[in-house]
Amino acid sequence: MAIISREEAICLFYAVPYNQENVIKYTKMIEVMEDVEICFTRNPKKPRLLCTRVIYANRFDIHLHKSSKETIENNKETDKEVDKVVNTENKLEIASTHQLKQFINTTYLSTDPKSEAYEHRYLSINNIISEV
Repeated sequence: MAIISREEAICLFYAVPYNQENVIKYTKMIEVMEDVEICFTRNPKKPRLLCTRVIYANRFDIHLHKSSKETIENNKETDKEVDKVVNTENKLEIASTHQLKQFINTTYLSTDPKSEAYEHRYLSINNIISEV
């Protein structure tokens, strides 16, 4: 699963190339609208624009994209704990503990028992690591 930044998601949502000019232009458009945010459900590459109240009411199903600034700051904080996980067949590369945590939370987030979005099952560490 590819984790993309908020800025990339905004450009994907508006179907424009990802560059600094488009990021500034379309981010301002979203900021002008009140009470909406860019988010995703299962696939981060399919962004949606939803009311923030809907997003926060469905935290198990709807996730917010992290901005590239937040990602850079988190990577600076975790530079001491850099782990390299590379799977050449699937082109998966996790370069920090923060990215690993974000991947696991997105993939195996604890769900509301009434939610139909995910199958409820118990997993061992071996099951999770085999996915990574």
